[in-house]
Amino acid sequence: MRRVIFILLFAVSAMLADGIDWKEDYFAAMKASKAQNKPVMLVVSNHNCKACTVLKNTTLKDLRVVEKLKKEYISVLLYTDEKDYIPGELRGSATPEIWFLNTSGFNMFAPIQGAMKADQFLGALDVVSEEFNKRSAKDASKEPIINWRENFVVAVEEARRDKKPLMIVVSNHGCKWCVHLENTTFQDKRVADALNKDFVTMIAFTDESDYIPGEIRGSATPQIWFLDSEPKPMFAPIQGAIKADDLLPRLKGVLKEYKSK
Repeated sequence: MRRVIFILLFAVSAMLADGIDWKEDYFAAMKASKAQNKPVMLVVSNHNCKACTVLKNTTLKDLRVVEKLKKEYISVLLYTDEKDYIPGELRGSATPEIWFLNTSGFNMFAPIQGAMKADQFLGALDVVSEEFNKRSAKDASKEPIINWRENFVVAVEEARRDKKPLMIVVSNHGCKWCVHLENTTFQDKRVADALNKDFVTMIAFTDESDYIPGEIRGSATPQIWFLDSEPKPMFAPIQGAIKADDLLPRLKGVLKEYKSK
């Protein structure tokens, strides 16, 4: 019996020997978070920070912590003294800081600061997991209510055929405001009804192989473009996560301009 237990313990230790599965950067972590529906644990560190080294060599090597993070989280370790991209709101004045983000990239709680011990950290992970699962269960009831097209050529042909303006949303999986736009404004029934009735809609991702015409591939996301039957942009793009109440009158204006041509 002891031998069996020893073998099992050895197998678990071997499985966790490589440690935490760190993603290479913030954007890869956010993409994995959305794809796997897991929260992100983002550690902001510094090579010259003593407490950061203690955290990495103790708590983040505890087998219980490693096992839980591998199973339930997407993990990313970013350094303030390297060229790592760290969103401004997550870049504090001290290190280490541990942030927990939802799939939209928004922080769920205030950060854990300093080298928290493994037992305390496991308790914190339990709280984060419970809260994330609650919110996920609530969000699961939301289904896409806009008829998104996935191909530019098909969307253009449909818009021409049905004599409707084409709305293209340029998005990115690692962009939290893109996800926020999808989960708020585009879940508004008034917006969805207006778009499904009077527009042909398409969403294209800059971090995938989606075809996006050069003139509407901007440097920032999200952007909302409205194209005529040419297809040429009718206006400058709407940038950022516009609210539903602000988008609705814009849609009326686009439709009026389209029909006047």
